[in-house]
Amino acid sequence: MLSSPLFISQKRPKMNLRLVAYVLSALSLLVAAGCGEKASDSSSATADGAKKPSDGTPYEMLSSNDVIVAVDGKALTKAELERRVDLTLSLAKLSGRFPGNLNVPAIRNRFAKNEAERFVAGAILLNAAQAKQVPSAADARVLAERQIIESYGSADEPYDAFLQRLNPKNREVLGEKVDEAARIYSYMLDCAGDAASVSDAEIDDVVAYGNNLKENSERVLAEQRKKAADIHARLDAGESFELLAADSFTADEDECNGTWGSYTMSALESLYPQVARAVASLPTGEYTAPIELDDGIYIVKLYDREGAGRESAVTLNPEMLTLGRIVVPLPMLYEVGARDAIKFNLLNEKLTRFQTEKLLPELKSKANVDHPNGRIIYTPKKSKGNRQ
Repeated sequence: MLSSPLFISQKRPKMNLRLVAYVLSALSLLVAAGCGEKASDSSSATADGAKKPSDGTPYEMLSSNDVIVAVDGKALTKAELERRVDLTLSLAKLSGRFPGNLNVPAIRNRFAKNEAERFVAGAILLNAAQAKQVPSAADARVLAERQIIESYGSADEPYDAFLQRLNPKNREVLGEKVDEAARIYSYMLDCAGDAASVSDAEIDDVVAYGNNLKENSERVLAEQRKKAADIHARLDAGESFELLAADSFTADEDECNGTWGSYTMSALESLYPQVARAVASLPTGEYTAPIELDDGIYIVKLYDREGAGRESAVTLNPEMLTLGRIVVPLPMLYEVGARDAIKFNLLNEKLTRFQTEKLLPELKSKANVDHPNGRIIYTPKKSKGNRQ
């Protein structure tokens, strides 16, 4: 089965299908959990037999110059790791995929752990590229920059414009990481040879598959719109809202009878602005016309209004709306990408497969991965002041 990231959802943001799983940039490059475990590991003792710190060193206790891990002499200090984490968190915020406070210790340390694992994989590949003296090709640089845009920005945004959305410090770090990614791309393309080629026939197959998905989703969309219209017509004919909700799809939390709950108007405007507009002047006991939202087609009934009126800073008793809903689900809608975008995604898939199945296993078996401060614990201890 072809991979869904070859297509981009146009209407269902909860199912964003941008190419995230195949990131080959130096930021999320080749994440292989425990990458260093199968490599030659010298974390237990030094060359003269002196014992190194035992495993279990808390990440929080390391100083900025302490080495987290070293690969064939290429060391990652805590200070450098923190630079990488700051960049990754900044990019995560730009992508909009990680809401909330990303600097909570438990969350930040999880990012740090992932970045350390990426460093090991990236260092192994960079060392191999340098040993083979593979130059960084211009097209590899384009691939690296494009991967950043695909993963964290807008597909139509130029890379230089994307850079301007970062602060100067992170811009500098990103430049370094893209340089590394371009070098790795060049090395993998050189090693993969014909295994990384993408034919017109392969692109044709993806286009055909995508067109079938698109046609099917559009057919299902038309059917579900008709179903919602039919339910609305049955309500107009006097049928019970609750019975229709029980017979039709409705959300699990609605107890399968259309019960939705009570909301202030301000909460409703924040969560479902289209619903808020539809019920603003709706008489008690009445229902709305079908409202098409990202997670389905809603028909909302206003059961009751209670309270003094519109919520405000001085309103102690805001108006509460008790609502019911019938939800008709909608399909994912697909748009087939341009042939150039499909080729790019197929190339990433092939390079990912080549790297994980062949290239990295061979290189890891020869690499020397060292943990001078023992293996690090990244989970902060819980305390009264830290409930993460």
